[in-house]
Amino acid sequence: MKAKTTFPTTPEDAAGVIRVAVIGAGLAGASCSRGLRDAEAQVTVFERSRHVGGRMATRQATWIDDVGSAQLANFDHGAQCFTAVRPRFREFMARAVAEGRAARWQPVVHSSRSVASERCFVPTPTTRALCSGLLAGAKLHLERTVRRLQRAVD
Repeated sequence: MKAKTTFPTTPEDAAGVIRVAVIGAGLAGASCSRGLRDAEAQVTVFERSRHVGGRMATRQATWIDDVGSAQLANFDHGAQCFTAVRPRFREFMARAVAEGRAARWQPVVHSSRSVASERCFVPTPTTRALCSGLLAGAKLHLERTVRRLQRAVD
């Protein structure tokens, strides 16, 4: 049985530090965690799976090539790219590109179709990279299923 984690009834401890639990280490949970930590809250993130990223996942598969050698292939689940339209998300993606956690997506499409590729981004080197960067330095518990929330008694 996994350890039970409890938090005080008020999110502020005796030293005035705000303690927050974030459930999920996908893009929303990772972004929430980063924002709270930037505001100097003490954040603990709980994720039920073995990896961060939520629905943004990179899977690996082995296949045998024409000469009989095993090859490893990576393939991504989830959105094929992010379209950054709003200014704050565009700033976020620009920082991710500068930090090497994302790149501009250069789609190959039929010439009659227009794609605003200057707004399209993909995480790199894997889809988990964005969340991993946001969670850097966070207190993170993987393979922890949160079954219920209960306020502790004073």
